[in-house]
Amino acid sequence: MKKEDKVEQVEKLTEGLKESQAVLFADYSGLSVVEMTALRRKLSQLGAELRVVKNTLIKLAAEKAKLPLKDLPVGKAGLSGPTAVLFSREADPIESFKAVVAAFKEKGEVKFGVFEGGLLDAPKVLELARLPTRAVLEARLVGALSSPIVKFVLTLKESQRSLVAVLGQVAKARGGGQQ
Repeated sequence: MKKEDKVEQVEKLTEGLKESQAVLFADYSGLSVVEMTALRRKLSQLGAELRVVKNTLIKLAAEKAKLPLKDLPVGKAGLSGPTAVLFSREADPIESFKAVVAAFKEKGEVKFGVFEGGLLDAPKVLELARLPTRAVLEARLVGALSSPIVKFVLTLKESQRSLVAVLGQVAKARGGGQQ
């Protein structure tokens, strides 16, 4: 690769690191080309991008973007070996993490991630990927908020039914059953 190409790559990576809500770094070596293509399509539909990048270029871009990647341990958990980078710009970051973790379940390996400016190790990334989707969390919140209101309305209705039943019994007792 020519020096100009490397400089351009670093600029694109820096831009991606700055603009992304979340970034995930993974070892993709176990995935076939077909599986990687399918994963890239899925992520594209979510508004995310998966790129295979040289580790030295990632390190340079991280320095320019002021990400704390220099604090990473050397070796398997850090930037060594083949690395795919997930940029989650428009996408819900959790959905993007879920897609990558599901695809890498048996064949690849999540190295680490960056979420809201903080560095996450692999277990934390996997923990985020296990969270319910945003839609499920919103539905749970709406259910939790509406539950007391629904119970209150049902209680009010029951009071009215009870009052009508009592008045009906009183009317029966006084009027001989005519209503």
